[in-house]
Order: sequence, then C-alpha cells, then structure tokens
Amino acid sequence: MLRIALGILLSICLAACGLTAEGPPKAVVESAIALQFSQTQQEILQLLTPKAHQTPDFTISQVKIKRQTPVSILDASAYRVEGTFDLKLNLSTRQVSDQKTPFEVYLQPQPDGETWRLARPADPKNAESGWITYLIETPG
Repeated sequence: MLRIALGILLSICLAACGLTAEGPPKAVVESAIALQFSQTQQEILQLLTPKAHQTPDFTISQVKIKRQTPVSILDASAYRVEGTFDLKLNLSTRQVSDQKTPFEVYLQPQPDGETWRLARPADPKNAESGWITYLIETPG
C-alpha cells in the first residue's frame, strides 16, 4: 500500500515539474544526437585543421534509447538520455561505419511543449561551469 502511495506521489510530482515518464520523442533524440555529433566534429576539425570549414557528411540510424533520467538544468526540467546508435561517416576517400556507438544527451522541453533544446556543459572538464543550450530542429 505504501509503495502504491509513493508511486502516485512521485507521478504527481513529475507531472507538476513538467516531466512525464514518456520523455522526449525519438525524433528529438535523433536530432539531438546529430546536432551534438556535428558540433563535436567541428570542434575536432578546428583543432586539427583550423582553416577547414566543412565537417564530413554523416548518417545516424538505429537509435536505441536505454535510459531516460529526469534531471534539472539551469533550474528547469530536463532529461539525461542514454543509449546507442549506428553511424556512417562519409570521408573524402572512404566511408566509415560504427555500430552501437554509445551516446548521452541532455534535453530540455520548452514551455511551448513542442520544442526541445540540447544542453551541453560549457566546459566538459568542469561540471560546475554551467550549460549552453541549442534549439533542436526536428524534421517535419
């Protein structure tokens, strides 16, 4: 009986915070992975070849969400989403594939209930550095 009451209370609290058990839609997660991967590729490219401006084309598929955890980022509701995806990277001389690549993205629903933002630590080496968020463009 106590477990049922605690379960109901937790559900009410999560709903009041704007978080539901559903989490972000899969299309949002896929777009967030692509955005984060693209940003990471640009950062690496700038370190290796500062004059280069274009990152290689890539395709993300077979996204498998393993865990969605409610978190708070910048005093707002968010989710930490973890899982795997398949990657195809088109380089100038060849194509590289990687299966079951692990991912971790932080996603914030916006007040309109229809859009989401990708949140990334301002300094990945320092968790206390704050967050930078990016609007996620979803196809459709």
